[in-house]
Amino acid sequence: MRILSLNYEFPPLGGGAGYVTKAINEILVQRGFQVDLITMHFKGLEYEEVINGVRVFRTKSFRKKRETCEVHEMASFVASAVPFALKLTKQYTYDLIHCHFAIPTGLVAYSVHKMRNLNYIITTHGSDIPGYNPDRFKLEHKFSKPLISAIMKKAKTVVALSGHLKTLIERNVCAGLPVRVIPNGIASDMFSADQKRNNWIFMSGRLLERKGFQFVLNALKETPLEGWEIHLAGDGPYRKDLEALANGSKNKVIFHGWLSRDHGTLRNLYERSRIFIMPSDIENAPIALLEAMNAGLAIITTNASGCYETAGDSAMLVAPHDETAIREAVLKLVHDENLLDGFGKKARQRSLANFGWDTIIDQYAELYKEAVQT
Repeated sequence: MRILSLNYEFPPLGGGAGYVTKAINEILVQRGFQVDLITMHFKGLEYEEVINGVRVFRTKSFRKKRETCEVHEMASFVASAVPFALKLTKQYTYDLIHCHFAIPTGLVAYSVHKMRNLNYIITTHGSDIPGYNPDRFKLEHKFSKPLISAIMKKAKTVVALSGHLKTLIERNVCAGLPVRVIPNGIASDMFSADQKRNNWIFMSGRLLERKGFQFVLNALKETPLEGWEIHLAGDGPYRKDLEALANGSKNKVIFHGWLSRDHGTLRNLYERSRIFIMPSDIENAPIALLEAMNAGLAIITTNASGCYETAGDSAMLVAPHDETAIREAVLKLVHDENLLDGFGKKARQRSLANFGWDTIIDQYAELYKEAVQT
């Protein structure tokens, strides 16, 4: 089976969704599928290359930053990707399109379907769904909702990465639309859980207000944790605000900036830290949380949306914005070695038992068969 994969974000661009796309495509190739990917070009990257068996095509765009993409930059990708996809689908015979994100990438799949009668499935990742992102795309989603609905109705299958996102789709986009839930996966050997640990508290993600990093910095600012450091990896529009909050903290706070998944520093942070905190208001199926679980860190995360669905009972759960609860959870872990080690082992076990890629790819392969046969 030959699959045309579409995602405007692909490593080294963007966040977790790009890495999910990369992993899915590479495992499909290992299973004998042929996979071509169309994604967004960025300075310094090749326009065409083969990565672990996946043929990657990058089309022109106005994108300026690796970590975030603005609406006009997305539009520039759609404008170049549609004619390129039509050219590619004329040159090669594809069985199916697997599109990641209803907007903007879904516009490309929808256009190709109209012109080539080629079926597509969509995996939604969160920010493409109205109501998911409280701090981005509010105005845009007011106007794009009818378009998103039309794109989804033409898809053979819509996949949500969590039950929370499925509910948002049904409530805010299209009631009655059949939505499958398939979570993100992670390689079982992604990280070692046996490295010597340092007394580091680690957080990772795009630096957006909804991620909630500010509540951790506030919670611990006047609470000295002797011998411990706070590390934050990521970049984004909220970085200056977070750096201002960290000034004067009684704990050492280190901002590492944007780190790619294959960066040695990021691996070191996952494998050598002891506590991982994801204090987000809203998440779908967060890759950073899966990575922390796989690395065997003791997890503190919120009891909301995809955070709870992913971590389950393997984490200490707090309410969003609850600085007191965050502080108390950190202090419990810092002062109880058995509790700290116990939560790390539980997180690792849950990662291995529930989020292996083989199980995830089996579900996608079944969706492909269904989409091609109908």
